[in-house]
Amino acid sequence: MIAFQKSVEEHFGRVAQSFNSKLERHSSHLYGFLTKYALVIIRVHAGHLPTVCVNLRERRPDDTSVVDDETGMIGLGVLKWFRAPPYTPCEGIAAELSVEAHIKAQIEIFAANLSNYGQPFLNDPNADWAGARAWLDERIKIMHTPSEQKVKPGQPNDYIGSYNVHDAWITMNLLKLERWSPIFECNIPLQLKAVLDSANDNLYVDISFRGIPSEKGRYGRNGACIREVRILQI
Repeated sequence: MIAFQKSVEEHFGRVAQSFNSKLERHSSHLYGFLTKYALVIIRVHAGHLPTVCVNLRERRPDDTSVVDDETGMIGLGVLKWFRAPPYTPCEGIAAELSVEAHIKAQIEIFAANLSNYGQPFLNDPNADWAGARAWLDERIKIMHTPSEQKVKPGQPNDYIGSYNVHDAWITMNLLKLERWSPIFECNIPLQLKAVLDSANDNLYVDISFRGIPSEKGRYGRNGACIREVRILQI
C-alpha cells in the first residue's frame, strides 16, 4: 500500500504541478488539488488489487482541496468518454504483470487521462460541465437493459448483460434469459479488472459490450451456456 501511495503522489503530483497546483494528502486514502476552475479528488481504495477513483467538479469560492460533500462530482471516466471519439479503445493492462507493475501502470494511465481528457475542465472557465452531465444522464438511460436484444449469430452487435464472476458466464435478457460463455478478445478496462480481481464469488457485474455471438449449442463450464460470445469491446 505504501508503494501504491507513493506512485499516486508521484504521478498525480506531477499533473497538479502542470496546472500550477499542488497535490495534498489528507489521509492514507484521500488526496486532492485545486486548479483555478476545478476541484479534483483522488480516493485510494485498498484491497487485493488497490485502485484509485478520480472525481472532478467546478471550483466553488469556498473550496479547499478536500470536501466532505462530493455532490455534483463527475468521474474522470465520464469526462474521458464525453470527450473521446466513439469506440475509443479502453486502456488495458497485461495480465502477466506483477501486482506492483500492474499498480504502477494503472496509476500512470489514470494520471495521463486526467491530464489529457480533464485538461479543459481544469483550466478553462468555459468548460462544458453541463454537456458532460447531460451526456452522463443519457448514458444512464441507455444502460437500462432493453426488453429485447436482437441476437445476430456470427455478426458483431452491441449488447448489455450481467457477468457472473464465479461461474464466468453472462446472463442475457433476450426474449428469455440465456447464458453466454465469453471469450475476451479485447483489453479489460481498468475499473472492471479491479472489480473482478477483488471480487467475491457472489458478484454480478452489469457490462455493456460489443460482441459476436455463436449459434446455439453447449459452451462454457460443463456446457452450461447456450452460446459463446467473442467480446470485442467493453
